[in-house]
Amino acid sequence: MSMLANAARLRPVAVASILVLGLGLGGCANYETLEPYQPASGVQTEVPADGTGVKVRNLMVLAAGGKMELAGSLVSSKQDDTLRSLTGTALKENNEPAGELTMDVPETKIPAGQAVNLGEAHIAVTGDVKPGGMTQMTLDFAKAGKVTLMVPVVDAEAAGIPMEEAGSSASPSATPGN
Repeated sequence: MSMLANAARLRPVAVASILVLGLGLGGCANYETLEPYQPASGVQTEVPADGTGVKVRNLMVLAAGGKMELAGSLVSSKQDDTLRSLTGTALKENNEPAGELTMDVPETKIPAGQAVNLGEAHIAVTGDVKPGGMTQMTLDFAKAGKVTLMVPVVDAEAAGIPMEEAGSSASPSATPGN
């Protein structure tokens, strides 16, 4: 058999090997983004966006056994601030309003550089929304201003967050400068 015939037979094997290798390595790529990424169930933001006010971290509604509670942390970056109010609306699957959420969120002081864990207060949330659904919440801070966020309703059991420990499990601790 000639070398030319051997090369012709090996060509499809070589092409297939390159394709398989390329697909395998392509799945291991790291994709960079300019958007902040939080590997957690809740949402995050900074109010205002320049990072000089309040950082909202891992904000979510935890649901278990027919109960829902607010979870997440607030960290004031540069100066003391106060969460004046938090209001919300339950959303349908198409993001249309499904009715107001009821939450009794007291005015909350946020010392500079320290985290305030909303989960520790066991703030009950009631409304027409279930785990997997979304809410729209508006947080109003005395100095940082207002922000409106799409906040998920997370099944506490599926996420591995016990409701009675939501205060310690669902919210990160403060790290000044983050």
